[in-house]
Amino acid sequence: MENSGRRHLYEERLLMDKKLKAIIYNLKPRDEYSTDIIQGRQCQYVFGAKDQADQFYCGHRTVAAGVPYCEEHYALCYRGTAAKKKLKQLI
Repeated sequence: MENSGRRHLYEERLLMDKKLKAIIYNLKPRDEYSTDIIQGRQCQYVFGAKDQADQFYCGHRTVAAGVPYCEEHYALCYRGTAAKKKLKQLI
């Protein structure tokens, strides 16, 4: 009984580590917008860690010229009232 309890805790720890790494390294499967090279007004939000083989950019259209992120990643990176007001002006 004691070994099965330890094994369960070990398995929970592995699952937690996997979820945590997915959050920290922005793990996400590629989609039709994902790109390795930014061209024009494409979102520059990076998925994956520097040491990962599959590191790529979001690639969705940016919210405005001169802004490096799409609407979703702009909201994620720039929080607060001032950022929201600036976004409304840009759109």
